[in-house]
Amino acid sequence: MRFFEIEDFRKVPIENFVPKDEDLDDLKSKFLPDWEMLDHQYLTAKYVAKDHRHALEFLEFINKLSEKMDHFTEVTQDVAEVKVRTSTFDVKGLTILDFKIALYIDRYAEKNNIEQVRMSGNFGMHENLKKWFKEKWVRFGPDGKIRGQCAREKSSEGKPKCLPQSKAHSLGKKGRATAASRKRREDPNPERKGAAKNVRTK
Repeated sequence: MRFFEIEDFRKVPIENFVPKDEDLDDLKSKFLPDWEMLDHQYLTAKYVAKDHRHALEFLEFINKLSEKMDHFTEVTQDVAEVKVRTSTFDVKGLTILDFKIALYIDRYAEKNNIEQVRMSGNFGMHENLKKWFKEKWVRFGPDGKIRGQCAREKSSEGKPKCLPQSKAHSLGKKGRATAASRKRREDPNPERKGAAKNVRTK
């Protein structure tokens, strides 16, 4: 995957610049390890300059770069601290353009002795959540028998315990029975309203 020259990028439809989520993860890890990627929709970074004037020059560079690339980047300054956030409005997410402008910003900061504060990033957590949602969840009761998909129970079943199918099978029938019994002890009312109560599976 190559980065286009600034003067060329608008010749290509913006949709052609949209990587898949796994490509975004790879690009972030390889090129922008100190940036934070939020839900594959935003890239954010924080820098600390020598003083207010130094930070102001950095902010002006980013604004001029954004104008030259015709790609909006949100930038704020607080004395010597500069925060940057970029996303591509046209696709409501990240494209190659966001990575390219981030690389230009990093290069300027490095050449001008502006310290970048490493951001922790949540893209790994996002991947875990995606995996969590994709898994098939099943329900079971105190007898340890798997009764079908989660959230499809009959009122006569009582309150079930739900787990990813792979986890439920790994527990075995006895382990599932123990987990379901613990769930009913700690959250006994099947008519209780409100958020689900998480009962740890030991």
